[in-house]
Order: sequence, then C-alpha cells, then structure tokens
Amino acid sequence: MSTVATFSRRLGLTVAADLPFWANEIQSASSTAKMDRWTLGLVDSATFMTYRSDAAQVLDIASAALAAGQAEGKPVWLAVETTDIGDSRLSYFGKPASKLAADLVTVQAGAQGHASFAGIAVHDSIGWPALK
Repeated sequence: MSTVATFSRRLGLTVAADLPFWANEIQSASSTAKMDRWTLGLVDSATFMTYRSDAAQVLDIASAALAAGQAEGKPVWLAVETTDIGDSRLSYFGKPASKLAADLVTVQAGAQGHASFAGIAVHDSIGWPALK
C-alpha cells in the first residue's frame, strides 16, 4: 500500500482503497494503528464494503468506518451490494429496486452528519438495474 501510494502521488494520481467494514478489527503489520486508520493515512479516500440489505444495518456497521475517516480527515464512501453473493442479508439481489432506493435515502440521511461521509457506492452497474 505504501509503495502504491508513494508511486501514485509522484504521478499526481488520486489514491483510493476498497476496504471491508471490519478493517478496524485488523492490526496493521507496520504500525500500532488498525488497518482502517493505517490505510486511510495513506490514501485520499476509501470505500468501505458495508454490505447489508437493510439501511439500519448498513449504518450500524458503517459507524467505525465513518469515525476512522473523520479521525484521519479522509472521505469515506459506504458501499452496498446488488449482485448475487449467496447471502440475502448482505445483498439487495432479488429485492425490489424500490427497497434499495428507499434504503439509500435512509443511509444518506443517517450518514450525512459525519464530516467524513462522501456518499454511497453501489456494486455494480449490472446488478443494480437488474433488480425487480
């Protein structure tokens, strides 16, 4: 990560990372920081894979990511899943598009109070329009 960040910055490129929401539970190998904070210290922004199929659950598991982003002064995106990953609790796959739309509004409203909240990422451009 350090090499990628250094190289990218030399080229004037923005550096971003996708992280699991539980990155705050992993100890960084090269510092005393947890993986979420360590990574946020290197990148310009991060998307946390807050994959749940319910707005309240997305917001619940996003709290640590939003706090880490705020502590590091970095924008954080929250991601939802729309493809079939084999677990209906983690993906909107098979659910009505109206459920996803309503939940995105709820997540936006619930997260916008965090200075680190940058927006919502939807995975992916094939799964989303395929919802019922």
